Amino acid sequence: MGAPREISPPPLRCSTDEPSAEFVVALAIPPIWHVYLTPMTPDGSPTCEAEGTTLPARERCGGPTAAVGIEISSVTVVEAAVTRVIDGNSLDAHVQGRRTAVGYLGVATPGATEPCGLEALTRNRELVGTRVLLEADPAYDFDAIGRRLYYASTPDGRWIDETLVREGLGYAAHPDAGRGARLAAVQAQAEATATGCLWRGP
Repeated sequence: MGAPREISPPPLRCSTDEPSAEFVVALAIPPIWHVYLTPMTPDGSPTCEAEGTTLPARERCGGPTAAVGIEISSVTVVEAAVTRVIDGNSLDAHVQGRRTAVGYLGVATPGATEPCGLEALTRNRELVGTRVLLEADPAYDFDAIGRRLYYASTPDGRWIDETLVREGLGYAAHPDAGRGARLAAVQAQAEATATGCLWRGP
C-alpha cells in the first residue's frame, strides 16, 4: 500500500469587512474536502476554534477587519484496501500492507443480527466500497476485541462515522476522542428529529 500520505496544505488567508458577519472557509485538499464555519464574537473578532468533517484544524485569528490566517495541522491519513465489511462499524482491510481488523472510532452500531444492525451494515457497505481513508486519534489505538480504531472517510471525503450517526444508524462513540463532542451533537440532532432506524420509534 506504500507509506502513509502526509497531508499538509499550505496556509490560506481570508478577510471580512463585516465585523458581525459569519463566513465559510472551504479547503479543497484532494481527495478530501474540509469545510467549517468561523463565527464572529460580539466584539467583532473571529473565534479561534474550528470544527472539521475530515481533518482537524485550529486557527490563529486576527482583528475584525484584518485577514485571518488559518493554519492546518499535519495529519497522517492512510489509504486502506477493504477486504470485507463485517458490520456497521467494522472492516477487514489491508492497512500499510498488513491485514487489519478495523473498528470505527467515532461510531458504535448494533450487531448485524440486532435491530437496526442489518441497516447499518448495508449502509456501511455502500459507503466503503473497496477503499477507505483512515485517520488515527492519539488517545486510542486498539479496542477490547483487538480492532485497530480509526476515523474513516470515503476517498471523496465523506466522513463515514458521522454519516452513520447522522442517518440514525449508529451511536456516537468515544466522547473524549478528538471529534467526540461533534459526533455527540450530530447524534442529538438525529435523535431530536427521529432520524433513522435507531430513533424513528416503533
